[in-house]
Amino acid sequence: MKILPVSDSSLLHGVVDLGTYSCLMLVGRRDERGEIEVVSDLCEVPRLGEGLAKTGALSQAGMDRTIAALANFQERARELGVASLFIAGTAAMRRAKNADVIVQRAREELGLEITVISELEEAEVGWIAATIGLEMSLEDVVVVDVGGGSTEVVTDGGRWVASFPLGGVVLTEAFATDGLSPGGGDWDGLERAVKEAFCELGKSKTLGSVAGGHRSGGPPKEPLLLALGGTASNLGSLELGLEKHDRKVPEGRRFLSSGAWKWAHELAGKDLAARRALPIEAERASVLPAGLACLGEVALKLGATELLVTGKGLRYGLIRKRLS
Repeated sequence: MKILPVSDSSLLHGVVDLGTYSCLMLVGRRDERGEIEVVSDLCEVPRLGEGLAKTGALSQAGMDRTIAALANFQERARELGVASLFIAGTAAMRRAKNADVIVQRAREELGLEITVISELEEAEVGWIAATIGLEMSLEDVVVVDVGGGSTEVVTDGGRWVASFPLGGVVLTEAFATDGLSPGGGDWDGLERAVKEAFCELGKSKTLGSVAGGHRSGGPPKEPLLLALGGTASNLGSLELGLEKHDRKVPEGRRFLSSGAWKWAHELAGKDLAARRALPIEAERASVLPAGLACLGEVALKLGATELLVTGKGLRYGLIRKRLS
């Protein structure tokens, strides 16, 4: 296990979720009641994994943008008096053949260490993030986290885990569905890839368990899906018909899971400008159709008719692990 607890959780500590597309920093401490107090929650979109699906490597431009984002986070952490800053690299870092380059650059240029976490650790932390404060039985809950480079599906308290090497960025680049490509890209090809990738969900694609063993028989039948992160939050804004995206409004609300595929198809048929006119994050508009396709197909394969949206992504699980 690479995500180790800090020695004094009453001090301010920061965590960074360094993803394929976005980079997010959360700063917090445990208060006198033992609750986690969040004092800063920042997001940048350096697109570290841009081009990774085609080349198998991180681009110079993507690494430059990411180093700049980390420098900004580091400066903010200094201003806040943060005692430690834990940076978790996820799918792009696991996959890139030159991931060591950005690890070395972060160390030499910023004095920061990037820790690449495994699929199992990412899935466990995602479960923790998604189930924070839920006042319900978790027996029939499945957490799904659609990222830029991978999709994690977790149930049974993190003891049953499946990870799939595709997400919003990987699919968008592979099938040119960014809203800028002539003809709208190969959406039919993307659909086929998504349906094929998740066809074995619940059968044999378990990674095992962080806690030991795995749930016999796979996920529960007709589960409640807890949809984690930006893809889910943007889906909630679309379903509610908000004037503009606001991740706080759909937080904790339930929606029909069929809406994911519905909006995936609708967005895929629009160019980038038309997508950005809808209540979604402008920087996510190019990759959102592919992300929604992953979310919709996971729900379909699991027989989940409802999903509960939470924008509290991986960083919320990371901070809890660090401050445990």
